[in-house]
Amino acid sequence: MTEIIARAGFDFQIFDQEHGALGWAEVQSMVRINNAIGRTSLVRLGDKSAVAAQRALDAGAHGLVYPQVNSVEEISLLAENLAFAPQGRRGFNPFVPAFGYGAQRSPDDCLPLLLPIVETKAGLSELPAICSHPAVDVVYLGAYDLSVQLGVPGDVESPVVISALESAVEICKAHHCAVGLMAGSATAVKRWANAGAQVFLHGVDGGILHKAFAL
Repeated sequence: MTEIIARAGFDFQIFDQEHGALGWAEVQSMVRINNAIGRTSLVRLGDKSAVAAQRALDAGAHGLVYPQVNSVEEISLLAENLAFAPQGRRGFNPFVPAFGYGAQRSPDDCLPLLLPIVETKAGLSELPAICSHPAVDVVYLGAYDLSVQLGVPGDVESPVVISALESAVEICKAHHCAVGLMAGSATAVKRWANAGAQVFLHGVDGGILHKAFAL
């Protein structure tokens, strides 16, 4: 599945360890395949510890996606997971896939990407501060969790959800912060691109397969 999606031309894939049942060996294999085809690999971590981040980045992930981010203080802690000491908590081991098993003997100068998911009322209230944090590369707006918070569970096309997303995109634009969200069709991509979004998630593999096979 990873290879098929990569060869279909998508710029990036997110390998989900929050909702998905992926083990570390599977993540490493999926990242390797995606990277070999020249795509960007992101790992979504439900575990916000430094150890989980270390494993994903050592496997060769280009960045980390963190769900349920609600404050700028949380961003600061997560940013430490991506940076080597003394700026952060990431340890350096050159003998891992990320560094060619010893081919590269010094750390990269550039930091991996940090994509916090803002998907709660609390997160939206802190969005200006989150956007302003220098470690944030893309704010990912989580429409499904937001729909639950706003009293319309699962209805991501509800006017109340759309209004909240539109307001959030405007805040990100005002703070010169890249913003992304789910856009499962060319029409949706055009709509949100016109609103100011730059990063688009096509869908979830399980949902796409179910839609394709459902009668």
